[in-house]
Amino acid sequence: MKKLICVADIQEIGSESRECLIDDQTIITPAAADLAEERGITFVTSVVSKEVMGGLLAQLRANPTLLQQLMTILSQPFDSETDPSGFQLIHGESIHYQKAGAGLFKQRLFEHFPGITVEMVQLKKGSHQEFSGRETIQFLLKGKLITTIHQKSFASQIGDSFYYPSDVRGTVKAIEESQLLVIKATN
Repeated sequence: MKKLICVADIQEIGSESRECLIDDQTIITPAAADLAEERGITFVTSVVSKEVMGGLLAQLRANPTLLQQLMTILSQPFDSETDPSGFQLIHGESIHYQKAGAGLFKQRLFEHFPGITVEMVQLKKGSHQEFSGRETIQFLLKGKLITTIHQKSFASQIGDSFYYPSDVRGTVKAIEESQLLVIKATN
């Protein structure tokens, strides 16, 4: 049976998603194609045949723990490689951000440092975020920001670093979509 993709389907795709998986029988309305192009969404045709998919389903039915293992892998916040020494490499393109507010997406990276959190943060263009209360160091990896503290504004761009003492309050506005590495004291 053929599937139809219309404007409503494109509107339901989350802002962090840039791909829409379809099969070779899918029909895309011209209006849906235009909206997808405006939002930077590309259509990706699945290359998995019905026979292969049927074989995968049969394997999952025969081995229930395989499905649990697969779900565990898919629910990981990122892909990483480790070494018995404790070394960990997190692959940046694999990070799955969690919505943390209007225009704000975060993912905690390293859990094992006492007293600090390490997060990747994405801010959508035009979003405003308030901050206060924790000593924080940030590195701007992508985009441009305006940080306002005590009615003074500071423009920042890729490569800039920030230090916020624990008693500072202010706001950050994303001039364009931005990405930060944030190291924050937990107490």
